Amino acid sequence: MSRLDLGATDQLMDNHMNRFEFFDRIPAMTQRERQRIHWAYNLAKKWHDGQARDTGERYFDHVRHVASILIDHGYVDSEHIILAILHDSLEDTYISLSMLEQLFGPELAREILTVSKIYGLEDPLTGFVTHSTARTKPEYFEAIKRCGRRAAVAKCADRIHNLSDLVEEPAPGSRWNPEKRLEQVAETREWILPLAKMYEPRFAEELEHLCNIIELKAKQTLGL
Repeated sequence: MSRLDLGATDQLMDNHMNRFEFFDRIPAMTQRERQRIHWAYNLAKKWHDGQARDTGERYFDHVRHVASILIDHGYVDSEHIILAILHDSLEDTYISLSMLEQLFGPELAREILTVSKIYGLEDPLTGFVTHSTARTKPEYFEAIKRCGRRAAVAKCADRIHNLSDLVEEPAPGSRWNPEKRLEQVAETREWILPLAKMYEPRFAEELEHLCNIIELKAKQTLGL
């Protein structure tokens, strides 16, 4: 499919997907590779425990949805799936890069670092982890572009799920007012669509489709 149809999107938004249903979607692979995905799944569920998105959804469900988007588009190797599951682990938890390197190898750890705007800095003496300062948008997106396809498609899948949350009018009091939604659309078109066009045109089409819907609804709300 050139873009997600409504049925596929509904499936991705199903917060009741359980562990067995998720792993049933992954084609056969070696026991070792499947085990690594189980490790990432278990760790992400633990690390994001207690975190929630603006929609009220468990944060863990978001990273699982991002992995599902990649799986549905044929990115079914363990490296893509693990990157999707752990893509927010450095940014939204106090996990260190060195731990990810030991568990999943330096290349995958570097890609998780690349898609993280901030990351944990570990004190080698105490083991305490503090967050870095955030990179600028040009620095952040240029790093993803240089890193290559895997980081780029993971970031695009992440944005597809984030934008899917903005299609319907947010609940009263949400920070996603019309102006913020238009800012998100503008950022997507400026920084993420070029990545999608370079590495995964199917994602570019879906992102543009979501941007058009969100922009239209936000402007209608604003009377523009």
